[in-house]
Amino acid sequence: MRQQLGGRRIHGGPREAVMMAAHADDLQTYICNKNIWTNAVFKSVDWIDFQGYMSKLDNVRQTNVIKLVHNWINDGQQYDLFSNQQHFSQCPAECDQIETNHHYIS
Repeated sequence: MRQQLGGRRIHGGPREAVMMAAHADDLQTYICNKNIWTNAVFKSVDWIDFQGYMSKLDNVRQTNVIKLVHNWINDGQQYDLFSNQQHFSQCPAECDQIETNHHYIS
């Protein structure tokens, strides 16, 4: 039997259900605003599969995935945000491009 609260499926125990009910809308709004997503984009993410994937990773890899998702990777763009110098960091792979978030996977 599936349990629902406000049209959303409930997974886990009562504590998880209460936390989801209390924070889900605020969290969804935050994620959508931070990533410039519409509600449709948010709902297109398979959050259950994402949680399943994350649960298979050790703590270090979970941290790295979270940093990647939230653009918290220590890269040239992050360095430039806090630098007093008026230059942009070049890619350390010497590809003659400015290092930006996710540049290393493009």
